Amino acid sequence: MVPQFKSQTDFINHVRTLNSATNYSALLADQFQLIAPNDASMHQKEYLYKYLLQGTFQGLNGQQLIDYAAKKTEKFVVEFPWVLQKYEQNQPSETKTVKPKRVVKRPRIVNENMPDGAIVYIEHRDTWVGYMDGKIRVARKTEAECQRFFKKKYGI
Repeated sequence: MVPQFKSQTDFINHVRTLNSATNYSALLADQFQLIAPNDASMHQKEYLYKYLLQGTFQGLNGQQLIDYAAKKTEKFVVEFPWVLQKYEQNQPSETKTVKPKRVVKRPRIVNENMPDGAIVYIEHRDTWVGYMDGKIRVARKTEAECQRFFKKKYGI
């Protein structure tokens, strides 16, 4: 049975319900008594069905309707070859299992070898660092800035 639409909104809402999982061969057979060729691709069946619906909404029937839909489908597929990607994406493919990254917290390193108030130049950072309680407490561009910090904060 060919679907009848009361308004353009009904027609658009019906078309929106269709997707790549829709069995267009069955819809063509049930609603238009057309048997899609076995070699017809999914996108050809989809657009043939949609153009048949459009032609029905425009008042076409019989051979006029079939000719209209076939011609429009052929033209559409030639002009927009990217529609093939819609069905290629839905094909099951080999899935790769990705292990989640494991975040490992780095343990705090306490440098107990450094006495309180020790100031050392770290070459790869191009900075001077000062130690207090075995931990870096200050990092500055010059040794004098580190000394000022220790004098102000710790009175050393």
